[in-house]
Amino acid sequence: MPISQKVVIVGAGVLGLSTAWHLVELAPSPLDITVLDMAHPGEGTSGLSVGMVETQFSTADAIEVRAYGRRFFDAFSEETGLSFTRSGYLRLARTEADMAGFHASRALQQEFGIVDAEILDRDQIASSWPDLMTGDDLVGGLIGRSDGYIDAYEFCARMTARLRVAGVRVLSSSPLVAADQADSGAWTLTTATHRLDADWVVNAAGPWAPDIAALLDAPVAVSNQLYGVVVANLKEWPIRALPFVMDYIPGSGVPGVYFRQEGATQLIAGLHSEDGILREATPSLRPKPLDEDDMMLVVELLSQRVKGADEATVGRTWSGVCAMTRDGLPVVGRHPARENVINAVGAGASGIQLAPAIGRQAAQALLGLPSSLSADHEWNAKSG
Repeated sequence: MPISQKVVIVGAGVLGLSTAWHLVELAPSPLDITVLDMAHPGEGTSGLSVGMVETQFSTADAIEVRAYGRRFFDAFSEETGLSFTRSGYLRLARTEADMAGFHASRALQQEFGIVDAEILDRDQIASSWPDLMTGDDLVGGLIGRSDGYIDAYEFCARMTARLRVAGVRVLSSSPLVAADQADSGAWTLTTATHRLDADWVVNAAGPWAPDIAALLDAPVAVSNQLYGVVVANLKEWPIRALPFVMDYIPGSGVPGVYFRQEGATQLIAGLHSEDGILREATPSLRPKPLDEDDMMLVVELLSQRVKGADEATVGRTWSGVCAMTRDGLPVVGRHPARENVINAVGAGASGIQLAPAIGRQAAQALLGLPSSLSADHEWNAKSG
């Protein structure tokens, strides 16, 4: 691809910035790349996330992309000083069938180079973290020892700095307001402050992706779902630092709770579901307090799993919006109706850990390179 090719990426969250970086790394010759954001890098959904980075999933496809993400963040942390708290990530099992799935997950992780996942029984969990309540409802768990979390806002800031050093323009306070395509296929993009020419446009606008898709006449099927976070203040320090815990029963039809320790006596917690029961919402740059009913449910579920959580006081709460697809898979690749529009959308609540793989897949699609994912990976079927 010649150097004259101009790429405009809409969205300076984790997906857009990751796409820009992979274009820098993979392009055979330098590209003219501009990243637009309606506010500032990381100020939207990315900055409101809890920063989860983990590989404890049940299918090869899900593990493959998360293993790449964890290695990416490992390297980025070492190279840039990004804070990557490797607290461990613990999934809890309620049944022996859950445990069988965890054994299968560990074997799959080893195939993708993740060798530190461990199976724990209930007694091992209780002895490792005395503040976790391990009653008869649990039989064990699966922990990734090197998993943990990042500060996604910090990641966006550090990646923006790295991209600018590489010659990429990252424009803040530049919402896209119009897009016109010539007969040649070239784009003229108008923002609140700039007028840009582009040979390629990448839609990485997160919950605003449907609006950008409408401007580009390149529709994408994503739905904006509301999620919320609670900060719980404990009266006493946990005896041992807690891992990132996911206490959820897939297929149950009801949400579970996830939580991680923040500092000495705070827990950050929220609701999780993979069953499409989260409420649809409209995006906003300003985080809003979590709905009181959801807040009380988080506290109730937390109190069933962490000693002392029933006496915790609730500090800050906030809610955000993430873009999800009906099948839970992101949409990455060339748009079927407009080949010079690239989608990098629909990561849902897994946007942080999936961002590196989505960025690489989007960059490969734009550059006409073969996907580096396994040949039969489920993402390939949704890529142009």
